[in-house]
Amino acid sequence: MSTLVIFVFIILNIIVYKLCELHETECSEKDEAFVIPSGERFHRFSLAEILLATNSFDEKCLIGKGGSARVYKGMIDNGGTPVAIKRLSFVNKRCGGSMFWTEIQMLSKLRHSHLVSLVGYCDEQNEMILVFEYIPCGTLSDHLHRSFEKGYYTLSWIERLRICIGAARGLDYLHTGTSIHQRVIHRDVKTTNILLDDHLEAKIADFGISKIVTANQGCTYVSTAVKGTFGYMDPSYFVTGRLTRKSDVYAFGVVLFEVLSGRRAVDLSRDDKQYKQFGLAGWAQTCIRQGRIIEIVDSTLKSEISKESLLAFVRIAYRCLNGQPDCRPTMAEIVVVLEFALALQENPEFTRFEGKSGSNSPPHLAAVEVAYGEDQAKYSGRDQMILWPGHICRRFSLAEILCATHNFDDKCLTGKGGSAKVYKGILDNGATTVAIKRLNFTSKQAGRAVFWTEIEMLSKFRHGHLVSLVGYCDEWHEMILVFEYVPGGTLSDHLHKAFEKGYYTLSWIQRLRICIGAAQGLDYLHTGTGIHQRVIHRDVKSTNILLDDKLEAKIADFGISKIVAANQGCTYISTAVRGTFGYMDPAYFSTGRLTRKSDVYAFGVVLFEVLCGRRAVDLSRDDEQSEGRIIEIIDSNLNMQISRSSLLAFVNIACQCLNSQPSCRPTMAEIVVVLEFALALQQRPDDLKGFEGTNADYGAKYSTAVEMVYGADQNKAFKINRSRVTFSRKVCQILSATIRTLSG
Repeated sequence: MSTLVIFVFIILNIIVYKLCELHETECSEKDEAFVIPSGERFHRFSLAEILLATNSFDEKCLIGKGGSARVYKGMIDNGGTPVAIKRLSFVNKRCGGSMFWTEIQMLSKLRHSHLVSLVGYCDEQNEMILVFEYIPCGTLSDHLHRSFEKGYYTLSWIERLRICIGAARGLDYLHTGTSIHQRVIHRDVKTTNILLDDHLEAKIADFGISKIVTANQGCTYVSTAVKGTFGYMDPSYFVTGRLTRKSDVYAFGVVLFEVLSGRRAVDLSRDDKQYKQFGLAGWAQTCIRQGRIIEIVDSTLKSEISKESLLAFVRIAYRCLNGQPDCRPTMAEIVVVLEFALALQENPEFTRFEGKSGSNSPPHLAAVEVAYGEDQAKYSGRDQMILWPGHICRRFSLAEILCATHNFDDKCLTGKGGSAKVYKGILDNGATTVAIKRLNFTSKQAGRAVFWTEIEMLSKFRHGHLVSLVGYCDEWHEMILVFEYVPGGTLSDHLHKAFEKGYYTLSWIQRLRICIGAAQGLDYLHTGTGIHQRVIHRDVKSTNILLDDKLEAKIADFGISKIVAANQGCTYISTAVRGTFGYMDPAYFSTGRLTRKSDVYAFGVVLFEVLCGRRAVDLSRDDEQSEGRIIEIIDSNLNMQISRSSLLAFVNIACQCLNSQPSCRPTMAEIVVVLEFALALQQRPDDLKGFEGTNADYGAKYSTAVEMVYGADQNKAFKINRSRVTFSRKVCQILSATIRTLSG
């Protein structure tokens, strides 16, 4: 049935096209409508010259053909100059003449390295012949779909990106650069109209149905008969007859997906019903929404294309196909993002959106703005997330998951909680070890929200101290997440299960480094994910801090995290209270107002958990509260390890994290600085002259840390063994602290 529908649609499209050809008022002869500018000196070839150049249109010279033209390779200037000779042939001579003179008119006005150049024409004996510079490497379509034939070959990803950039530059010139008074809408952008020279430089061709638009006209569109190529045609233009530059942008979006997938814009020979019904554009959009981007990628590219480059490319291609023309990017914006995608492919270390906050490269700021825009992280419906193009994780089949875990064998179980079990799995024929998290919720609706939120978060954000998402599985109502395997367990395991096999007691320096790594990951979420987005984790705790084989910390579990618009006027989100008792910010619990400082509070609890070696909540302990010296709450395993100055810096920042006033808590960036200071004090106390001297010069690097630890008066000595705290034995929190200072 769907095949019949698409067939009828094609027939209707052809009928509309033909009717428009017969009735369009723009169909007129050369002397009625077009005048070649006097400044142009195209050669007017005689028919005899054309016949000589092509050996009387010998089939051996034929290099291309379409519905209304044949293209021959010819030699002029006594065999010294190769040219491409395009012989037009129309049933309707009047409209054929219109297209003939339109192309001459266009190319007489336009000069650009990414547009094909017109050499001359011939209009003798009712012939309509155009003579172009010879572009030796065929069309982009040839290389994408005929690479097995002689003279063509499979294009690499970098070659494809450069071709797309060149074509986009040519279209941008048409849209904005031809003059201050005129703009050109190509109206037939497609891969067969992108020619490639011997350096694989792209050149836009075929201006027969193009339109010149006055730049200063009040209306943003041209009402015109619908013309173009099915599969590339802007649906908005097809329905309304209103032609804009964004119609070219839509067609170029189809070209981008054709380049990425190696599939034709329309291919009725494919078995895929959805592809037959909606063409490449509709199929690609569906794949993106369902998180199946990897299915779009040409199989010849999968081993070479970087995820970062793919992310940028797919995002801009997806935007080109927006149903609202005004929401599509300009060609200038497309050029910038494609150049960014090329930079990401050629320079793997250039990952400006992978956790290097504060190091934005100015030439690519516009690309990031266009590619990511404002908060695009949205989901719709009860159980289905709109996966945006950034989501380039792999979609596993349930069969693959079952094979990887031996049917969820308990021997593969590495951890479990109230709503999930985690298994160690082996993928790719034993080559890849992963952690497979199988979610199980009483409420399927709530479970799916958590499931898709975690996919959304981890596919958008990349950082060395965040766990990496490999993929997911949503078959048969399963909700399964596949992560990189982090072999060192959790921070909680090492703090509270050190006596068990595989875990051991962490030294003070190891604990400091773990805390620094976790703080850097949280700082990235709070400030470094983009100029428009911030993330509040909402469930910071020691079981959500994983450790790799080098004891590097990685933040995990984003199921209840929240994305916040950075520029929103309000500093908090009113939301249902969720989190873990013992780590939850009391201010958030009582008001429902979630801020980044809620994560800071939870991290303060983690810091004291690291220092004390006690669980955040331990109901097995008898006594409620006790008062004593700070030194008495330190994990006994750390005795004789911690320097007094390092301990003071650590306790000071941990206490600030637990301030009852959220606005008085430090930022994660400040916490990182003080923890690094505490580590330096532990490792190099002599270099930093200790806390107990006066007028110590700590250098610019630690000036912020010194200010936070000492306060305004840095000429006082701190005696850590005289400092006292009131603490709860059941809940790992410092309820009050008095850091006593003694005059030097």
